[in-house]
Amino acid sequence: MKPLLSLIFIMCASALEAQDAVKDVPAPKYSTLLGEDLSGSGFHFTAGGKRYLACSLHQFEGKAPSIMGSMDFEGQIKVGGRVYAGKDIQVLSYVSAELDKQEPLKFDPKVTPAVGDKVYCYDFEESYPGVIVAIDPDQRNYSVKLSKPYPAGGNSGSPIVSAVSGTVVGVLLTANDPKAASIVGFELLKPQAKAEKPAAGKGESRPESKPEGKQKPQPKSDARSR
Repeated sequence: MKPLLSLIFIMCASALEAQDAVKDVPAPKYSTLLGEDLSGSGFHFTAGGKRYLACSLHQFEGKAPSIMGSMDFEGQIKVGGRVYAGKDIQVLSYVSAELDKQEPLKFDPKVTPAVGDKVYCYDFEESYPGVIVAIDPDQRNYSVKLSKPYPAGGNSGSPIVSAVSGTVVGVLLTANDPKAASIVGFELLKPQAKAEKPAAGKGESRPESKPEGKQKPQPKSDARSR
């Protein structure tokens, strides 16, 4: 009996050591982008050797912005055109030598997040960890339960990064509270075969545009809550 108990103990210890060996990828830094007149926020990323911008559609009334700016440098980022539009996100081409000097987030089309995966959302430089708890495949919407209250107002259009792969997987769109969200929603960044018309979230408030300067984003007064 003692040898058997010893064997079970060794097997359990090995399993725990293997679990501990799986560490979350640290949250990468990114350059916060802002629309003209602070009309919306976004980020840039690399895919297939090329660089793109990503942001929401609802912040720009369904249109592609013509220019964007950065929190990290002066000067305008010229938007070339829309590459892809999803339910409520858009991917854009751009021209900016200054933005090209900033490290982009990495996108891997082979990475598809799943329920139980850990992810990061952002409030400027600060990252907020969470876990994917639900997926609506029809709306391409993922729900994330956060480990601490999140100031969602102003952060719509910011990236969702996988803590498993370290790559950007989605665009933040909704939250259940603009000041101290515990649940946020994002749309998958991976393109569909056919682009669809933008659709509003289901009963969640949208964190709207960021204010001037590196301040905490403030939600609009008409923001809807879950």
